[in-house]
Amino acid sequence: MLDTYLSTRITTERKLAGILGLSGRVSMVAQLPKLQSQASKSLPVFWGHGSEDAMISLEKARSGVRTLEELGVAQLEFKTYPGMGHSTCQKEVLDIEAFLHKVLPPVFAFGAPPIVLGPRGKHTATIIFSHGLAGTAEDWRPFANSLIPLFPNVKFVLPTAPRRFVTVVGDRIHSWFNVKALGSPLPEQEDTEGMLAALKALDGLVQAEVNAGIPEERIVVGGFSQGCRLALLIAVMSERKLAGILGLSGMLMMVPKLESMQSEAAKSRPLFWGHGLDDVTNSLELARFGAKKLEGLGMAGLEFKTYPDMAHEICPQEMEDVVTFLKKILP
Repeated sequence: MLDTYLSTRITTERKLAGILGLSGRVSMVAQLPKLQSQASKSLPVFWGHGSEDAMISLEKARSGVRTLEELGVAQLEFKTYPGMGHSTCQKEVLDIEAFLHKVLPPVFAFGAPPIVLGPRGKHTATIIFSHGLAGTAEDWRPFANSLIPLFPNVKFVLPTAPRRFVTVVGDRIHSWFNVKALGSPLPEQEDTEGMLAALKALDGLVQAEVNAGIPEERIVVGGFSQGCRLALLIAVMSERKLAGILGLSGMLMMVPKLESMQSEAAKSRPLFWGHGLDDVTNSLELARFGAKKLEGLGMAGLEFKTYPDMAHEICPQEMEDVVTFLKKILP
């Protein structure tokens, strides 16, 4: 109820993450100007209400919204739901989840235990490879299985992203971070916190391999599509002396911040980036822009290759180039 907002926030100076109000009304209207705290003006508030609510009418709810706006509550989100009574609905639940993702720092947890494949022989190297948006680790089991005979001493670790609300989809799917816009998002549309949380989780997988006795110089981090976006950030930002980075069909994120976040190790790090000429999910134009940005950052180890007639996928020629790259960095 919005009464909770009034009793806990107007009369205190606590810096709450936000207020979630469903099917409520504003009480104590006459007293509010005297009771209001200064901090309440910047407090995020979500208020959902059904158009068919017979217990607390939509008219009363809208009157309360006007009251809060007059009090200067600047971060109020008031949403109405057609056909909803004094209850909730699926659309409201999705809006609530989006609000909570916005006001609460991301707590990252993998969507499932990583799939671990190989090695067939003595374990001397590890490849950690992340899937794309809406995928899972299972999608890349065939990819790893095709490489195991060629690299019998390599362990493959395939993590799965958590299920989370993704803005462009409007639903919960497996995703490493929120995607707020298709194509090349504006800096303010990027889920920087989500990406950093995912990078920290992937670095935890790297650390687990180091703890198991595998040197950083024998660990490769890679990914496809959204997973490639993370791999490219690791290529720029990681202080670890990784064997290399394997990026397939992705694009470069956090571009305005990369120069200030670049590690010294990045400039000599081997990096393979493959992209299809017919990719409409992550366009070739965006990929080439990212490659030029990496070159401008002095990343001399970059190999950027394009493939005719390849869309958002992997093709036999790219697979051959991946094998050649891995044999070079994991002799």
